[in-house]
Amino acid sequence: MVTKLLRRAYVIMSMVWLRSVQVLMMTLVGWTAMASAASSDTKTYEGRQIVDIQFSPPEQPVAASDLEQALTLKKGVPLQMADVRESMQRLFATGQY
Repeated sequence: MVTKLLRRAYVIMSMVWLRSVQVLMMTLVGWTAMASAASSDTKTYEGRQIVDIQFSPPEQPVAASDLEQALTLKKGVPLQMADVRESMQRLFATGQY
């Protein structure tokens, strides 16, 4: 009787563990696919000249002069993803975004 109960619990836990591994693997595959898709999208724009920088909505919680200081992106300069990341980090650091 005890052996049957232990065997049943073992089988159930094995099924739960297997399901957890499957979910983890699917999540990792999904993240990898999304990262490669995002990488190819950014390569399309990287190196192209920045024509304009706009904010939506136009009224921002930070003054326009402070926004210019926070942005490493500038009109007429080739787009670099490192500059995009740096600008986003600076805007986030203001505590308003």
